[in-house]
Amino acid sequence: MQTVLGVLTLLGICLLLSIRVYKYNKKLFYIFIIGLIIRLLWGGVLEFTSLIDYASNWSDEVKFMSAGKEFANYFLGENSNFPLKSYFNAVDSFGMFLGPIMALWGKLTIIPRLLNLILGSLVILSSYKLSKVLGLNEKYALTISFLVAFMPNNIIRSGTIYRDMLIWNLVIILSYYWVKYLKSYEIKYYVFGIFTSIFLTMLRFQYAPIVAIFFCIVFIIGIFRYKIHIENIRLLELKYIFLFLIGAFMIIAVVFLVKTEIARRWGRTQLKNYLISHIEYRARGGASYLKHLQYESIMDIIKYLPIKFIHFTFGPFLWTSTSLRILASALETLINWLFFGIILFHIKRIIKFKISKEMIVIFLFGFANILAMSIIDSNYGAAMRHRMIFLPLIFITGFHLIQSSQKKRTAN
Repeated sequence: MQTVLGVLTLLGICLLLSIRVYKYNKKLFYIFIIGLIIRLLWGGVLEFTSLIDYASNWSDEVKFMSAGKEFANYFLGENSNFPLKSYFNAVDSFGMFLGPIMALWGKLTIIPRLLNLILGSLVILSSYKLSKVLGLNEKYALTISFLVAFMPNNIIRSGTIYRDMLIWNLVIILSYYWVKYLKSYEIKYYVFGIFTSIFLTMLRFQYAPIVAIFFCIVFIIGIFRYKIHIENIRLLELKYIFLFLIGAFMIIAVVFLVKTEIARRWGRTQLKNYLISHIEYRARGGASYLKHLQYESIMDIIKYLPIKFIHFTFGPFLWTSTSLRILASALETLINWLFFGIILFHIKRIIKFKISKEMIVIFLFGFANILAMSIIDSNYGAAMRHRMIFLPLIFITGFHLIQSSQKKRTAN
């Protein structure tokens, strides 16, 4: 009865959300409701059939479910010891998110699975909202939502009890707050972004260095907006002194965060050994790639980065497909080829700052994360799951470049 009540409550939330979207935008509603129904059906397949072999495909579900149950037991008083080992342990952090929900509505997999399906559907709406605040017209904003709603990988991943759907929402929300701050310079959006980033890095601490860098970049852009006066004398030099201090702080913070991640997860080891260990860990499974590459020095990281980036961002490839499932994944990646091609075609406009500063920040944030994750990932399944979170930022950039070019031609 407890679980039934939970399922009905979550489905009721879906219904209320759908009504709200219908009143807000009917075209967006049709994309959202079809995407939601497809996800719910997929979730039902995973929950009530043995179609998927979890032991060989999504064994991490077991870890997240176990963590959720531990926290649920604590909140129910069945365990007196708080089970959190580290705030930056991904399993514990996601378990802490699931725990209260499972304590309230039961410990069966259907509850967190349904919750993840709803979170996956919410990205359809948040991507639309981010597109609009970045200035995309209705047609392109709806197309972004359509891609998020119906790309097969997005649907498949939303049905799994992983942290990725929650992370995806937090990344879009963080991007939204940055854009709102850069447009209005209201400090509340910067503060909201800080709180969002805390939850984000708790779920995946590897994001922390890049998130820290971009918080500094956004802050510096904000500082340059203001004129500093002392007794009516503009002291522009103070800005550059402050910029230098922020830059120094940023470097120190990034080094600290990288070393903290290494020390926390793999003991006190060198960056090279950390990367080697991570590659070996992530190259498991039948969809691994470039397993022969080994990092012997920092120069090797730089040398192999282009080929690693290509495989991470555009793999698997049509010409290397060995099964129908891999072929379907390869067809989906053609969308990535298209949007990166658009960006490359218009790269001069980005370099010369011919588009808005907030659009450049969002593009660089997405691109930097994809580039950083490509260094370590060596499995197409993991690559598709990790890059999907930042692909909407790339899609928005592509459409923004097309739209601004069209406006320029119309003006001429």
